[in-house]
Amino acid sequence: MNYLIFTQPDDVHACVVSLALTSLGHQVRLLFGADQPTQLLHSVLIDATRSEWCSSQFSQPAVEQYDVILYRRARYPFIPKTCVHAKDYKFACRENRMFFDSLVSLLSLQAWWVNSPLMAKQALSKLYQLQCAKAVGLTIPPTLCSNNPQDIRAFLDKYKSQGVIYKPLCGDIWIEGQQVKTIYTTEVQAEQLHDETLHLTPGVFQPRIQK
Repeated sequence: MNYLIFTQPDDVHACVVSLALTSLGHQVRLLFGADQPTQLLHSVLIDATRSEWCSSQFSQPAVEQYDVILYRRARYPFIPKTCVHAKDYKFACRENRMFFDSLVSLLSLQAWWVNSPLMAKQALSKLYQLQCAKAVGLTIPPTLCSNNPQDIRAFLDKYKSQGVIYKPLCGDIWIEGQQVKTIYTTEVQAEQLHDETLHLTPGVFQPRIQK
């Protein structure tokens, strides 16, 4: 069987899965979306007789039908701001992202997706997750998603004895010189927060639960 895994270079799980599948005689390809366009080149040719996708990451045209596509930790193309004129940056990012989405939509319509991008995006919604969990009877913590400083501070005060954690609606990274920084679920205190910042970006707040 032919497998395609959308992932990132530091995803150990994807590497282990790839090795295991390969040892069983399957064909596996890993695709690192964030390498586009600086490290990764793509061409898609569509005419009356064929659709062909070529990638600099693969030694041969990736035209075969994939049986299974694992959309695990797919990353959108990343363009350093130093590579593009400031006035062209948004355009270049949007074009790369649209190309990536279009590429995904062309791949093996008959393949078994884990998970399809459409369903994966829906499942990534923390508020949707909470509603689903609640609907099937799971116990969920009180949750506030807000950019209203007054509501956020009231929530922190209500659960002060227990502690309150903050987490973003989606993960992200920041490049600072040679360092790559990311954000994790973090316990926060009221005095750490600034109203001017809170109202600019919604965040998820929940009482801290001991593991």
